[in-house]
Amino acid sequence: MRRLQIVVSLSILMLLLGLPACQKGIDLTPEEAKAISSEAYIFAYPMLENYKTMFMSAVWKESPVYDAPFNQMSHKSTLLGPEFTAVVRPNNDTFYSMLWMDLRAEPMILKVPAITNKRYYSFQLIDLYTHNFAYIGTRTTGFAAGTYMIAGPNWTGGTPAGIDGVFASEGNLVMALGRTR
Repeated sequence: MRRLQIVVSLSILMLLLGLPACQKGIDLTPEEAKAISSEAYIFAYPMLENYKTMFMSAVWKESPVYDAPFNQMSHKSTLLGPEFTAVVRPNNDTFYSMLWMDLRAEPMILKVPAITNKRYYSFQLIDLYTHNFAYIGTRTTGFAAGTYMIAGPNWTGGTPAGIDGVFASEGNLVMALGRTR
């Protein structure tokens, strides 16, 4: 897997470096090429790591950390320890749920039940750029039951009846990382 990550990273860097160099009359010095490649790596690294997480947990079924396909939620029924590495530094007193959403065709609806015992829960909504663009949970939406629509950047339709909130993502691939304490 590390080799695949290196190949993808180098492919992106070559593409980024190749575009300006292909234009007539533009020459890059080794120092300029190094500076551009460093900036490209820093810019692309979070997306590559998040893509790797998505691939391992929602696409590659033989992965040791595969959870479920796109648009299907999975739940961990045991507490996680230090041997779990799919999520960086997981809480060891928190149950996790995960949902990778593919919003290219249409938005997804996430329904949460009422929480009557004041138990903490949250769904952190993370786009492929690693932006945390919204949270659904006790600190942001409260303890009441709720129905929320998560829409991608190209969605132009209306909001269905019964939706308590709409969250728009910059990207079409979104992870909802659920935590329940």
